[in-house]
Amino acid sequence: MPFSSRALRVLVCDDDVLFVQTLTKRLLASDPWTTTKKKSEMLDLVKTHKYDVILVDMSIERPKDGLEWIPILKEFQPEATLIALSGGTEFQTVRKAFHTGVTDYVSKDAAVIELPAIIDRIREQRALKKSAESAQREIRHQSSRFEIIGDSQALRNIQTQIEKFLHSPAPVLITGERGTGKELIARALRAKDHRGHLVPFVALDAATLQPSIAESLLFGYEKGAFTGADKDRAGLFESADGGILYIDEIGNLSLEVQNKLLRVLQEKEVLRLGATVPVSLQFRLISATNQDLEALVREGKFKADLLERINTLEIKNPPLRERKSDLYKLIAHFSQKHFGRTDALQFTPDAWEILNLYPFPGNIRELENTLISVHTLYSDGHPTCTICAAQLPDRIRATSARQALQIPGSTGESPLGPDTDGLSFYEKIARAEKELLAREFALSDGNISQLALRLKMDRSHLSTKLKAHGINSKKSA
Repeated sequence: MPFSSRALRVLVCDDDVLFVQTLTKRLLASDPWTTTKKKSEMLDLVKTHKYDVILVDMSIERPKDGLEWIPILKEFQPEATLIALSGGTEFQTVRKAFHTGVTDYVSKDAAVIELPAIIDRIREQRALKKSAESAQREIRHQSSRFEIIGDSQALRNIQTQIEKFLHSPAPVLITGERGTGKELIARALRAKDHRGHLVPFVALDAATLQPSIAESLLFGYEKGAFTGADKDRAGLFESADGGILYIDEIGNLSLEVQNKLLRVLQEKEVLRLGATVPVSLQFRLISATNQDLEALVREGKFKADLLERINTLEIKNPPLRERKSDLYKLIAHFSQKHFGRTDALQFTPDAWEILNLYPFPGNIRELENTLISVHTLYSDGHPTCTICAAQLPDRIRATSARQALQIPGSTGESPLGPDTDGLSFYEKIARAEKELLAREFALSDGNISQLALRLKMDRSHLSTKLKAHGINSKKSA
């Protein structure tokens, strides 16, 4: 996904004049840098100017002094990203710095090499936040009554179909996987009557319909029709008169009920259980399924003439994996719906990378449940929280890692996939090492400094390993 190339305002606080000169000489071309070597100058600058990134030496003027200044920098520059500069001997100080607001650290020996990638990552994160804020603004002004959220081409095609089908009495079949929001489309097809009121909308989930009560629920019954029928009751067909009957997972209806439904559609009337006079009806049938109804017809489980009757108009609802460009707006929408504000949940670039790789087999429903879960776990009562890659559910991170590495799913006995069976012991070790490093790289948001701490490895040795395996960006395989 494209990111803005806007320059970042960077402040360097370091009293090592030679280091600062070397650093700015190599990096000044891409971003405007301000440098200072005194604490007093640094304080004046952060009080009067706004910075996107602040690099502070952990031993400015005296050992550990940089650590003491971090809370002050956070107070005056709450939106800035703080990076600790380390001479290589302040390891414990750096560890403490992560708990006071520092998000990364760089060894001065490697700063000229590593800082460009770190600055680029910060630039991506800020562009990502800007894009998310744009989506949040659109959600605040969203005029849709039916929560059909997004602007992907697939969704625009569906919205066009809804407009065309809205006032037609013809039956509609909505196809799509579980959790894609088929009922939302059905409700969007709910027109208004001549008085401007929405017509009746009656929903039935055929997947949960018990055969023993199917007929009485659908057709209704007269008093005395069976034991316990102590009064007349209209069925769902009658309740939908003048409006819409929506049958979800219609492929689950028994053949007996399918026959009776077909008769109702053909005759436009229904006969209650125990009655002798039919009731005339006018309703529009909208059906939905996640099954291949034509395959069910071939298997003798679905009536061919009923399929012809219900499939006059068809809307194919795509899975979430085919409309990933709608993620921003969906997350903003669900944040507003469940947490009262569109920006309640935000994600780091690496977390977004993982979400974009994840195929979401449970579709929008799975996304919604995932957002509720991570917000409950990590918001700590705050109105907003930012989720990093490590805080995403294990199933999402593991699946996304396999997608990124193009490693087959771990359904076989070999954790490395069936394609490793012919490899030697050392080749398998190398493959396992690559998979481990790639996964840990993702869990650390691509942050080499944090990864070194996670794995308890020397930073230079870790960098050599990552380079050897070609793991040097979020998209590395």
